Amino acid sequence: MLVEKKKRFPHGVCHEDLNELEEVPGVIDALRPFTQKIWQKWDWAERRKFVRHLRAYWEPHRHRASPEALAIKKKLESSGRLVGHRGRLLSRFENVAGLEVEFVEFRQSEPKWLQVSSL
Repeated sequence: MLVEKKKRFPHGVCHEDLNELEEVPGVIDALRPFTQKIWQKWDWAERRKFVRHLRAYWEPHRHRASPEALAIKKKLESSGRLVGHRGRLLSRFENVAGLEVEFVEFRQSEPKWLQVSSL
């Protein structure tokens, strides 16, 4: 249910409305044919507002994988062969064992080093 609220984003969407949506992937799929035109019509202020407030809702659904790919990912994660890290890559170096990477984890300040087989 869309209710009049104080904090609104471009075209009347607000946080509470998005939290109530159970079918976000379906909504995103329905918007796909129109997103480029919508983005082009928005001025810079509306674009910044969207990125600042709605990106967290948009990105996971816009870039989602197929169920088959997700099943493979889950299997690799549960076996310990795949580990995800959220952060910023600072450097990477090739070595005999694969790659050595330096990165800063999300919301951390100290760099870490990891030995990985691939990125």
